[in-house]
Amino acid sequence: MDPVVLISAILTTLLDVDPEPAPASSIYMALGCDHSLYESVSLSLATNGLVVKTSTTLALTDLGREKAKELQAIYDEAKAADQSV
Repeated sequence: MDPVVLISAILTTLLDVDPEPAPASSIYMALGCDHSLYESVSLSLATNGLVVKTSTTLALTDLGREKAKELQAIYDEAKAADQSV
């Protein structure tokens, strides 16, 4: 899996449930139950200040929320352009 796609998907998913944290188990299952992948991606997001990671949840930080909104806007624009064809 492409790490950029994973990070984008996780951030925009967290934006959907914001301000509540998301259960880590849901993100883990969405990543195909690959524990090492979940740990590396969630740790990278936390280390870069985009999420707060606990043993059971992931939640957006202010920076993560800002980036998630930017990513969602790109996705929405691409989806709208695709539908106009």
